[in-house]
Amino acid sequence: DFPYAESVNLPQGHTVVINTGICMAIPFNYFLLLSLWSSMAKLGLILSGGVIDPDYRGHIKAIIHNPTPKDIHISFNDRVVQGLLIPRKNTNFTAVDSLDSTQRAQKGFGSS
Repeated sequence: DFPYAESVNLPQGHTVVINTGICMAIPFNYFLLLSLWSSMAKLGLILSGGVIDPDYRGHIKAIIHNPTPKDIHISFNDRVVQGLLIPRKNTNFTAVDSLDSTQRAQKGFGSS
């Protein structure tokens, strides 16, 4: 969990960078994936970006957008984001002319 290191007002329709005040050394073959706490998502906030590379050594920060029609206040020590430490896999992608068929095919969102 990464609590917020200050108090901040998120004006409606604006994006702010939230500083957790926490620095960490992420192991070489990992990355940190930030995710909003469900209580923040319930307010309507949106997290942008969220991938922290292993060579980054500054404060962990989150880019938060408030698309709601009202200002939202975040208080000192509120839990805003959480982090998942995920192993990195080196993957090679190959360009192909066609893909094999599946039952789902190109059906997207909500089709499974």
